[in-house]
Amino acid sequence: MVKKGILKKTGCILISASIMLTGVTFFGNSTSEADYDSDSYKYTIEANGSISSSTLTSEQKSELQSVVGEGSATIGDSALSECYNLTSVSVAGQLAIGGSAFAFDNNLQSITCETMTGATGSSFNGCSNISFNITGQSEGSGYYTDSYGALYNGTTLVYVPSGVSSAPEYTLRDGTTAIGAGAFNDANITTLNVPNKTADGITSIGEQVGWPSSSLVVNAYGSTADTATAFANYFETHLVVVNWAENGSSDTPDDPTTTVTVTVTMKASDGSFPTDVSSYTKNAKDVITPIEITGYSVSPTSYTVTSASTQSVEFVYTPMATAEDPYVTVTDEYYDSTGATLVSSNKDRSSNYKENATINPLTPSGYTLLAGSAYTVGSAKTGQAVTFKYKANGSTPTPTPTPGATYTVTVYDEFYKGDLNHLEKRTTRSVNKYTAGSKYSFNPATYKGYTYYGGRDQSGTVNGNIEAYFFYVDNGSSKAAVVPSVKKNETNANLQAIYQVTEGANQTITAGNGPLRIVCNGELNKLTGIFVDGVKIDSSRYTLESGSTILTFTGGFVKLFTVGNHLIRFEYVDGYAETGLKVTDGKTTTTVTYKVSSDGSISAGHTKDTTPKTADGFDNKYLLCIAIFLLGAGAILFGNQRKLEAILAKENDDE
Repeated sequence: MVKKGILKKTGCILISASIMLTGVTFFGNSTSEADYDSDSYKYTIEANGSISSSTLTSEQKSELQSVVGEGSATIGDSALSECYNLTSVSVAGQLAIGGSAFAFDNNLQSITCETMTGATGSSFNGCSNISFNITGQSEGSGYYTDSYGALYNGTTLVYVPSGVSSAPEYTLRDGTTAIGAGAFNDANITTLNVPNKTADGITSIGEQVGWPSSSLVVNAYGSTADTATAFANYFETHLVVVNWAENGSSDTPDDPTTTVTVTVTMKASDGSFPTDVSSYTKNAKDVITPIEITGYSVSPTSYTVTSASTQSVEFVYTPMATAEDPYVTVTDEYYDSTGATLVSSNKDRSSNYKENATINPLTPSGYTLLAGSAYTVGSAKTGQAVTFKYKANGSTPTPTPTPGATYTVTVYDEFYKGDLNHLEKRTTRSVNKYTAGSKYSFNPATYKGYTYYGGRDQSGTVNGNIEAYFFYVDNGSSKAAVVPSVKKNETNANLQAIYQVTEGANQTITAGNGPLRIVCNGELNKLTGIFVDGVKIDSSRYTLESGSTILTFTGGFVKLFTVGNHLIRFEYVDGYAETGLKVTDGKTTTTVTYKVSSDGSISAGHTKDTTPKTADGFDNKYLLCIAIFLLGAGAILFGNQRKLEAILAKENDDE
């Protein structure tokens, strides 16, 4: 028979062991969070410490309000991204910053450090309120801020916060040699000034998201397209016209406080309305944009005021052609420097034109007009054509294809909305192989619901890989479905996810609870469509506002959403963004949760949490502690039971 004393001793030992193991487990698990203060929502980095993407839990990141470093510190890639309540980061020494380290921290107001390393534009993507205070900065070397508050690394522009200018106008630092990728992702800049001859020294410009728009005003003082080739090529690729400051004069940027009188003339090219001449008092650097008149295009599209005492600008309005006007095939052919070999050609300017309109040859950089002159459009509805030929200047290299080499000519068909500005989709019609020097030619195809209206690079000589395009416009007989539950996909699979939803991402709403607002950082004038579960939504179901793209689904449309998960997609001409939407039936269970400190006290200030809690992160050692405790308690109770049995049986088991 087991002795009662042994059972009691064993039970006490087991209970003591369980208490000790519980303490070790609890405090051991707390060490990884020792630097996070749940009461003040602050994280303290020890000297030469770091924060990685796994340092903080998702709950801690959502609560985090400040980060303090006692010495130098490192914030790793994506370590503090999507910390929506983070307002300040302050490090006593050097701060090393990884890619996307603070991405979408839209309430982050300040980063303070002695010196900085590693930061790129992506590090702060979506930080709409940020400012930098680099106490040990030395302008021109390392990381520092310019007079506007933009972040530089040496002579490279790293990041321009949205609040650097109230104009919104920004002037690059004199001597800038590069603009980093993502530098202007969040900048609200519509006028970019480049100091005297600085554009000549800019050798690289990284890709930006949603910038520049074709309406951006760029003033490159003291430079020309020939002296600032990298700068000129970048903005030409993005369809932005650069003002070369009076053909490359060495004048420094105009003083914005200079007041001048500008004479503005508005006239119709066909005399359809009276000419208007007005005078305006403007400041240097002001931008004058012509008013829009329905049915007319206008040239130029803007005028930047200089400091000259006498200035004038003439805005010429030309009636816009319709499908009822004559169609003219306009071909622009580009030859090598000998003028004998055709390098490329396009029919980009083929379109409907008003009768008696004038079609002029282009003035492409690096080329001289070889053949062709201004063409006056006749009355014939079809069959009109004009060809302009351009010869490369001596400075433009002539393509030298490898003899016998094989190249690819890919034919694309692009489909646009009726306004010709919004790409609906792009399809690959064919991929073809040609030997160098071969001639190629393709014709438009026929598609139900669409009318062919132009293209580019549809014929020519093969000197390399070529992409030929045919453009089609929706003629009104092709309509997209509008019901989200339809199971088909109308999205453009060729696009890349280069944009982000900055407000209203991954929302949960109650069925029928509209309207619904979502914001994406893509540029509104590049938007081609809004999709729900792969289906393109009719524009009557939502409203759009600029800044960047503010989408609001109507209340009536939101009522059509079924309970469950849905995918919202923004598509642009060059990329897309997606976000989830969860629709519930309104029946929720609320759970009250509290923060428990290591001393057992309950932290104040925590409210109800409607998110169901799971067992994720629960340490199995706690189960072992409970098991050991129960075994110990059982041993003691069993010992007492044997004693009771002995008394009842008039036995004495005591030693």
